[in-house]
Amino acid sequence: MTTTAETNGRFRVRDEALKIEEKAAAAKESLLKTKGVVEVAVNKRVGSILVLFDKTKVKAEQLFTKLGECLGINVARVKKGLSCFNRTITGRKARRIVKFSMIGAGVTTLTLLAYSEDKHAIAGMVWVSLMVAHLYQNKRTLFK
Repeated sequence: MTTTAETNGRFRVRDEALKIEEKAAAAKESLLKTKGVVEVAVNKRVGSILVLFDKTKVKAEQLFTKLGECLGINVARVKKGLSCFNRTITGRKARRIVKFSMIGAGVTTLTLLAYSEDKHAIAGMVWVSLMVAHLYQNKRTLFK
């Protein structure tokens, strides 16, 4: 079970179990019975579920737990993995690596501009991906 998107009052989860009609229907019913859930949409073709909810009435964590129970997933193990990933990617060492890598990729991109358009484009894509990582790491201070 992977959370692909989570914002205020909305999250999407992908899991192979959601491709099975019975499990998807049971998960949808269970979530819709929960107070604060506005809408639940299941896409059985890709195995995803989109949940829209009122965050003043129910927390995403409660819905995530309920969904995990419906799908027969050990939610505690999934949460531990997500927490570990967030600590790893947003840690001090990771932020420092991304910053220095951005500088290196930027210099490389500018240098390759004089020699090769193809290599310049590849280095530019590396720089953009590092910029995305930087924005993710600093989202709390940048997007208040």
